[in-house]
Amino acid sequence: MTLDIGLAARLIAGIRSHTPDAAAWDTAGIAAALREVGGTPGAAFAAAALAAEDTALVKPSSAGFRNHWPKNAGVAEPRTSHNVRCPEHPLSVMPCPQCEAKRTPPPTDDPEYAAMKAALKARTRPQTEQQRLTSFNPQPADGSE
Repeated sequence: MTLDIGLAARLIAGIRSHTPDAAAWDTAGIAAALREVGGTPGAAFAAAALAAEDTALVKPSSAGFRNHWPKNAGVAEPRTSHNVRCPEHPLSVMPCPQCEAKRTPPPTDDPEYAAMKAALKARTRPQTEQQRLTSFNPQPADGSE
C-alpha cells in the first residue's frame, strides 16, 4: 500500500479547516511533514489526522505528527520494493532464472565465433585528434629532410 501524499495532504487540510479556533495549514507543509514522518502509510495518516485537530500546533511538522502517533501503530518503514521484473517473465525478478538458463556462451569451435573474435582482435582503435596531431610529421615539399 502506498500513500498518495497530495490526496492525504488535502484531506488533512480539510480536517484542519473544520477544527474550531485552529490556524489553517497549507497542503505543501502537510505533504512535507508526511514525507518526513516515516512509518507505515496508515499510521502516518492517522497521526496527521489527530495532529490536525490539535489547536496547539500552529503549523504541520513531523515532530508534531509523531506526538500524535497511534499507540498500536508500529514504527516500521513503509514496504517498498526495488525489484525489477523480467519483461518476458513478469512473475520473476531480475536476473530471471528462466532467461539465465537460455543464455549460454557460444561454443569455441564455432567458425563464425572464431571469425568474429579474429576480426575484433584485428581492429585498431581510431586515433584521437590529439594523437593524430602529435604523430604528424610533415614532409618537405622538395623531398629532402
